[in-house]
Amino acid sequence: MNKHQQRLKVLRRQERQAERDAEKDELYDRLMAHRDKKQLKKKKFDRNTVWKICRELAVELTKETILHCVVVTMHCLHREYGIGQVRLMKYAHNITHKISVIGNDKRDIKKLADELKTETGVDVISMFDGYEPYNGAKPKNDTQNRRVCLMERVPMWFMMCLYSLYYDYGWKHKRIERIANQIKPVLIDCVENGKIEYYKEYLKEKCKLTITSSGMVMAG
Repeated sequence: MNKHQQRLKVLRRQERQAERDAEKDELYDRLMAHRDKKQLKKKKFDRNTVWKICRELAVELTKETILHCVVVTMHCLHREYGIGQVRLMKYAHNITHKISVIGNDKRDIKKLADELKTETGVDVISMFDGYEPYNGAKPKNDTQNRRVCLMERVPMWFMMCLYSLYYDYGWKHKRIERIANQIKPVLIDCVENGKIEYYKEYLKEKCKLTITSSGMVMAG
């Protein structure tokens, strides 16, 4: 690595650190704005503590969102296209591999979203423009609050599910567009109304597939 490349690497590291620091400050300010003075006296929160708590929660929510997107996509692939156990297991393996490779890098995910849009004409992210969880009503409890957080992450990971159909199976514009429109309302209903177990049970009964809470797909 020459000096120019080293400088670029340092600059990228500094940019990422600046982004993390800005996010820490934003999370801290938002948390403090929602805590009353009595609570603040009982327990002190510094920015790093808030960051750690929020990052742990973000990882948990991301895993849960991915599970919802993959399970509902598999459900629709079977229901609408008659795809069975073997092909669904292969699909689950492919999408899980892609997600594990890409991780949570929003820049790489954006590139894939742009590629899917360019190659198939389907802009998955914009499909959710104007969508408001629970038709814009304020969440009634912590469970609904959590589901709203899941829905905020759905477009990104739903796009990944469709990208796998395009990249691994050669699906083109019409098929991608059709299944995207078929899955979207089912996915929203699944998240908003907590129906993930219903769809997992559907796959178990119809396709002999067991899906664990961690997202592992097994035959039987």
